[in-house]
Amino acid sequence: MAMDFFERQEMARVNSRKIVLLFVLALPCVIAAVYVVSVAVYALGWPFFAFWRSVFVEIHSTSAGTAYFISLWQPTLFLWVAGGTLAVVFGGSLYKLKQLAPGGHVVALLLGGERLNPETKKLDELRLLHVVEEMSVASGTPVPDIYILRREFGLNAFVAGHTVSDMVVCVTEGCLKNLTRDELQGVIAHEYSHIFNGDMRLNMRLMGLVHGLLCITLLSYWVMSRTYRESDRDIGGEPEVRTGVEVLVDLVILVLGFLIAFIGWNGAFFGRIIKGAASRQREFLADAAAVQFTRYPEGLANALKKVKKSPEGSIIHSPRAEESDHDGGELRA
Repeated sequence: MAMDFFERQEMARVNSRKIVLLFVLALPCVIAAVYVVSVAVYALGWPFFAFWRSVFVEIHSTSAGTAYFISLWQPTLFLWVAGGTLAVVFGGSLYKLKQLAPGGHVVALLLGGERLNPETKKLDELRLLHVVEEMSVASGTPVPDIYILRREFGLNAFVAGHTVSDMVVCVTEGCLKNLTRDELQGVIAHEYSHIFNGDMRLNMRLMGLVHGLLCITLLSYWVMSRTYRESDRDIGGEPEVRTGVEVLVDLVILVLGFLIAFIGWNGAFFGRIIKGAASRQREFLADAAAVQFTRYPEGLANALKKVKKSPEGSIIHSPRAEESDHDGGELRA
């Protein structure tokens, strides 16, 4: 039975909007996790405070004794937690969005991309350049800068940028070495489909939002790095003796760091699930639109088969891949 591509596109657009909304709604889950940890620490610490207060204060007071247990619902604490969490998440998101403001080349360089010289004489690079130029003419967009991820042998490609004026096309070396011209054309058409479906701009925004959620995890790393460390000393010098207070402070900081890490992992977990679901819907839409560009579905289909069979799959091994993962440009089998 013939597939109605236009119906598939509309269905994917509607589903993507719903999933993006769920991504935004994941933020209350992070706030709830922060509150649970905060109120647990508060509840555990309160009996000690109440005991010493009763010893040093209430022994000279006629007022009623201090309660040793508190309610798990603390409205004031919740407001502070919500405000602090939102400040961290949105602060991190704004920082990342500002970093990405210059355009897609920031993402390409972050992943170690090398800009393709238009005057190149290498046959595989010329083939990529010609395919990108063809897709630009077919779509009526300016020819973007092209970046190649050297020593990345997974079959992957993506577009990044806010508008067609600052977008880039980034392709792994694996695509250049392992795909035929028709397959490469299908992949590039797939990426151009992300431009016209609004995925490129959405991806940049999702990168900022995901970074905001990951900031809580990064905060946990920073907290744990505050532990006491032996100061630099000459080789052969006497090691410094750590006091019991310093060991106790280290322990408290590490526990606090692990609690914050739990909160951060919770937020990142929800964010990745929802982002991945949104990505799948947008990938289906891009596949359908790519067929409209090339009128040759076998090219993209064969490329996807090679992704599935490749030992590397579509993995990018750059250490910044997780930070830069916006999924929308990822080639999926």
